[in-house]
Amino acid sequence: MNAHLRELATRREALVARGARERETMREAMRGIRRGLAVADRTLAVFDRIKRKPLAAGLAAVAVGLLLASPRRAFKWLSYGLSAYSLMRQLRRIFSKPVA
Repeated sequence: MNAHLRELATRREALVARGARERETMREAMRGIRRGLAVADRTLAVFDRIKRKPLAAGLAAVAVGLLLASPRRAFKWLSYGLSAYSLMRQLRRIFSKPVA
C-alpha cells in the first residue's frame, strides 16, 4: 500500500508541475492577445469618434491631403478654416444665449 501511495504522490506532483507550466504558457499567450485586443479597441474608438463627427473627420482628411500635396497652400487654407471655425463658435455662442 505504501508503494501505491508514493506512486500517487509522485504522479500528483508531476501533474501539479505540469499544470503550473501550462498556466504560465497560457499567461504568455494571453499577453500577446491582450496587446492585439488593445490595438483593436483603440482603432474602434477612433471609428466611433469618426461616426459621431463625420464632418470633422472629413475636414481632417482634407487638411491632411492638402498638407501632403502642398504644405504652403495647406497652411494658408488651414488658417482660413481655423478663422471660420472660431467665427462659427462665437456666433453659435451669441445666438444660443436665451433672450432675457
